[in-house]
Amino acid sequence: MKKLLLGVLLLLAVLSLQAIAQTEYALFDTTATDTFEFWLRTPVNYDRTHPPAILVWWHGYGANSLELRATNFPALCDERGWMAASIRGPFDGKHYQGRRGQHQMDSMLTWAMDTAPFSMDSIYMAGSSMGAAAGLVWHNNHCGIHDFMPAAVVGGSPILDCELRQQQYVDSGHTLDAMRAVFGGFPWDSDSIAHEYHRASAIRISDTLESMHFNALHLPAYNTWGTSDNAWNAEWFAYGRPAQALDSLRRADHADTTKTFCSGINAHGYPVLYQDSVMMWLSGFRANRYPDNISINADEYDEYYWTKASLDTQRFTMGRYGAVKDSAHKRLDINLVRNVAALDVEFLFPWGRFDTLNGHWINRDSVAIPHATIQLTSVPAVREVRRNGATWAFTYANDTLTVVIPGSGDYTVIFQPNAADRPTALQPLEIALSAAYPNPFNSQMVLEIQSNISARREIRLFDVTGRLAKTIMANLNPGTQRIMLSGDGLSSGIYFVSIPGTHQAPAKIVLLK
Repeated sequence: MKKLLLGVLLLLAVLSLQAIAQTEYALFDTTATDTFEFWLRTPVNYDRTHPPAILVWWHGYGANSLELRATNFPALCDERGWMAASIRGPFDGKHYQGRRGQHQMDSMLTWAMDTAPFSMDSIYMAGSSMGAAAGLVWHNNHCGIHDFMPAAVVGGSPILDCELRQQQYVDSGHTLDAMRAVFGGFPWDSDSIAHEYHRASAIRISDTLESMHFNALHLPAYNTWGTSDNAWNAEWFAYGRPAQALDSLRRADHADTTKTFCSGINAHGYPVLYQDSVMMWLSGFRANRYPDNISINADEYDEYYWTKASLDTQRFTMGRYGAVKDSAHKRLDINLVRNVAALDVEFLFPWGRFDTLNGHWINRDSVAIPHATIQLTSVPAVREVRRNGATWAFTYANDTLTVVIPGSGDYTVIFQPNAADRPTALQPLEIALSAAYPNPFNSQMVLEIQSNISARREIRLFDVTGRLAKTIMANLNPGTQRIMLSGDGLSSGIYFVSIPGTHQAPAKIVLLK
């Protein structure tokens, strides 16, 4: 169905994107099983070679893809040179935090990237009421390094806890059973329905172990609601109270950025958002794909930041784990809490400076899963692995180290002498930037680039405004090579490294002089 959907949309795209003029799309697809449409607009002077930021809107209950145009957000996007977009699925009680709405968003972003490319690291999601928490839920389920990862999310009167909201409907005798419709029943009807409630909530207040808020600790989140006085008391109980509960948990778990407050406006949904302030707040963030410390609640096999989790056979049980990397001290610490059968760590350390890798692993689920599997990918040749000081069994093939671990313990991985300085045995599949270090840097940085061919390529450096700050020409050979990037002529700040013609998102680097 997705291929058919994209095919129809691509046919409609024959209308083509005009490089200079503002272009507006109102596209839809109808099949026997699905209907959805979206509205998208590029800014004036849009240049696909310098993809702009994009504001993606999730509409509220009973609205459609044009709700965004009832706000001032499109005009504010035009002022900043951003794209603006909004989806609409068929409204038959469907909740946009459910799988169907999330699938529709994936289809829209995929089409937009092919037709009118936007910045992968500047996707901003905002929404109203029923759609106001959808950006958080999207990130919970799309936070892998290759995903359409939002840089920040905003909600006006967000429905953060689906199970709490459903119970409020039941307690009040309300006939709006939108969440019952999308998940097929009440949370207590079956484990599968409860699982859907949990994975589609930004937080599950009644049991935070099941909550997916862990996944979004590195995602800047902005939540507000209407007045909290007696004239609008329902706004507090349904939207303000859960927002403050999420805020408290995020702060306790050291979230990067949280903004939660009562707007003081006697309204609901997007009218409670101070739209100019929202745009200024959003513009301060870019996607954080490589946080040093991650805490994950995995609802299915998938990529979560720089890890991939394989869950055990315990049905409708989320996998909990955490990982902390420390390049400066050559450490990687792993904590498996529940239902994780295998963990693949894909973070690319600056291996050229490593002779060993140390860390501590914990398998707290050693009764249900007595022997979990840890894989480190894209690592140099390994000579020895030690657990608690004793030699430990391992396998190494295709640049992947695999270790089966019981219980807990300290470990050391000892690499072959000079292994990190030799091209890896596995031929790269494409040209890609694999590492950049030290980061931050103050004079020179090493860019490790993998290539599957001999080629002469540009390496471009952009500042935070999207301006091209520097271009380096590199002669690439098959394998891995190191290119020196000098900070001469550049001022301190954040920059983004891009290799044109590749599918890789720009890499964030920081220059400190």
